[in-house]
Amino acid sequence: MTKQYCTIPIVFNRCKTKKRNFFLNLNAYTQVAKNPHVRNSTKKMYEELIQPNISHLKPITGQFKVTYTIYRDYVKSPVLFDLDNVVSIVSKYFMDTIVNAGIAVDDNYNHMVEVTIKYGGKGETRAEVEIEEI
Repeated sequence: MTKQYCTIPIVFNRCKTKKRNFFLNLNAYTQVAKNPHVRNSTKKMYEELIQPNISHLKPITGQFKVTYTIYRDYVKSPVLFDLDNVVSIVSKYFMDTIVNAGIAVDDNYNHMVEVTIKYGGKGETRAEVEIEEI
């Protein structure tokens, strides 16, 4: 059982000309999804953003489990959030990125057999990802 780790952002600036932070969660995605161009460009920007964070990951050939631990900076953003709203989109974007990068063969249930969500506490807003090949 090999474990690999990476840290990925869950907030990023999706606008090149002005500061427009995009907090990856289902509520924000629902708004973005109304415009296919914005939806696709947001996903592509995120994929480019996390490339350095995943470049050290080794290819996964078998089945695997993924654990997402979410941290949130409540000084900058004191709003409470639902973990599943965040991880639903973070996981979708992250898994599509590692599949496109050739790290995982696929993210369907034949390959990714378990997903765990944890709240890590206060700290820099991010998701820590653990991938365990089984």
